[in-house]
Amino acid sequence: MNNKKNILFILNFSQYGGVETVFFTFLKILKDKYNFMVISPNEIPNNIVEILNENNVDCCSCRKKRFRFKNILNWLFHESKTLCGSEKAKQMLNIADYVIDFKNGRSFLKKNKVNKPKILWVHCGIPFFLKKSRKINFSMYDKVVGLTDSILTYFQESNPKLKDKFIRIYNPMDIAVIKNAAKEPVVMPYEYFLCVSRLDVDKDNITIIDAYCSFIKNTNSKTKLVFIGDGCKRDEIEEYVRSKNLLEKVVFLGAKYPPYNYMVNAKACLLSSVSEGLPCILIEYLVATKGVVISSDCLCGPREILQDGKSGLLFPIQDVSALSECLQKVDVGEITRDNFADNIPLSLERFLPEKIYQEFEDLITTIS
Repeated sequence: MNNKKNILFILNFSQYGGVETVFFTFLKILKDKYNFMVISPNEIPNNIVEILNENNVDCCSCRKKRFRFKNILNWLFHESKTLCGSEKAKQMLNIADYVIDFKNGRSFLKKNKVNKPKILWVHCGIPFFLKKSRKINFSMYDKVVGLTDSILTYFQESNPKLKDKFIRIYNPMDIAVIKNAAKEPVVMPYEYFLCVSRLDVDKDNITIIDAYCSFIKNTNSKTKLVFIGDGCKRDEIEEYVRSKNLLEKVVFLGAKYPPYNYMVNAKACLLSSVSEGLPCILIEYLVATKGVVISSDCLCGPREILQDGKSGLLFPIQDVSALSECLQKVDVGEITRDNFADNIPLSLERFLPEKIYQEFEDLITTIS
C-alpha cells in the first residue's frame, strides 16, 4: 500500500528553464518519500509532459488556449478537454496533503479556495520581486520560501508581522551529475572565456562584450569570448558584436545541453546579470570549470554563492572596466582557480541534494 503523502505543485511551465530544472531536481530527491502531482494554469509543453510521465507524475492543465477553431467539432473537443482538466485539478486538490505554489499559482489558488497547507516558492530576486510583491497576499500561505539569505532578510524586514512565515531554502544541485557530465571536456582550438546565459536584457551580455572589447584593446590577447545560449536578444547582440569588429573574436555556439563539458577548459566562466534569484549557473561553473568564476555583484545570489569573493571574483553590475581588469588578471595567470580552491568545496556543500532534502523535510514538518 502506498502511504506516501501527496504534494501538489502549481507550476506554470515554460519550455525548460531554471524553475523547471529545480522542480525536476526536487522530484528526483523526494519521489521516494512523496507522491508528486502537478497542475499547470496553462498548457504543458510536450517535452515536459514526457518527463512527467516518465517519472509517474500525475499532471493536468486547466486553462484554454485562445485560438480560432475550424469548426464546431473542434471547439467542442477543446471545451471537453478543458473541462476534464478542471475536474482532474479538483480531484488533485481533494487528495493533496500539501500544495506548493511553485510558479505563478496565486490566481489558481484564489479561484479554488484551497484549504490545505500552502507554501509559496519565490524564485526571483529583490528587484523583480518588488515589481509584483504588492499583488501577493502572504497571509494566504503557511510558509514562504526564498532562495537566498538576502531575500529572506528582505521578506522579514518588509513584513515584520509575518516574520515567522518566511524561510530560506537553496536550490538543490545534483553536483555528481554535473561532474559526470563534465568528464569529457570539449577541446576548443583556442583559449576562451565562457558565458553560459540566456541572451536577454536582464542578463546584460553587453557588459561582457564591452569589457572583452576593452580587454582586447589593452592586451591584444588571443583568448576568445564564447557564448552558449539563446534568447530574444541574440540577433541584436550579434549585431552589436559586428559593430565592434569582434566577429573573429566572439563566438556564439547557441544552446548546448548540457553545457558542462564546455565549461571545463574555459579560462573564466562569466555572469553579468543585473538581477538574479539564485543563479544556479554559478554553482554549475564552480563544479565544472578548471578556470575562474567571475560574476556581477547583483542583488540576490552571486555574493552569497561565491562567499563574498572567496570562491570567485565579483565586480559591480555594469562596470565594464572592473570586469575588463578581471579578464586581464585571469588571462595572464595572475588569478587562477588555485586562489579559491580551499573555499569552493565550502560553497558547494550548501547545495547538495541531501542537505536540501532535510531542509524540505523540516519545512513540511512545520506545517503538518
